[in-house]
Amino acid sequence: MPEGREPYVPVKLVGGVAVYSEPENYPQEITHLPPWYAAVGVHPKHIQELTEDKFNELRTLLQSPGVSALGEIGLDYSVNSKFLREQENIFVKVLSLAVATKPIVLHLRGTFSDTLGIGVTARYHQLLRKNISPRQLLHVHCFTGDSTLVSDWLTEFPNTYFGYTALAHNFTEEQIIGLRSVPSDRILLETDSPYFAPRENSVNTPMYVGNTAEILARYLRIPVEQLLGLTLQNGMRLYRS
Repeated sequence: MPEGREPYVPVKLVGGVAVYSEPENYPQEITHLPPWYAAVGVHPKHIQELTEDKFNELRTLLQSPGVSALGEIGLDYSVNSKFLREQENIFVKVLSLAVATKPIVLHLRGTFSDTLGIGVTARYHQLLRKNISPRQLLHVHCFTGDSTLVSDWLTEFPNTYFGYTALAHNFTEEQIIGLRSVPSDRILLETDSPYFAPRENSVNTPMYVGNTAEILARYLRIPVEQLLGLTLQNGMRLYRS
């Protein structure tokens, strides 16, 4: 238990997704078994770690029975703009490893002034159109967009799921409306541990997923238990596809 308080919405963890996205820390093998799943990729802030040897290692890990997704991968516009072209090159290269039967976990972060991620989403769609099938399973991690972006994703890529973290605590009205526009069978709960810890804690863990659920359930005006049940079904459907 990290320093801090007990979760104010206690949950029994029955599954989840562990993400390995720093090439220097790739495990030698991945042995997760359902309902615990694993994703392996390269975070856009760690692209310089993806040497050719690490790329081949990533390719091998993706073939492991314990790996159910490619990711997280993507674009992060919060970094110095001189790195953006390299991010795109690595993103496209890693997309070549995608397979139709495994979802792609997308890291999408706009500039500090673009909290919705409008600009980065537009560029995502340009790159994805050229490199994957429109029917590809997608998990947009840490989504913060409005209803227009939700519609854009589902129009371009109908098999998109939207993951929400405790960042939703600070959502604007347009972001709340965006959340309400997501079909109920496409919402996912995330903690992004060890990041986005509850305010009274220094470190996040999966045990705080109920706290995230409470925030979203309040916006959606549904019981927390209902949202937990929905998102459990959604996650199982996506990751065991």
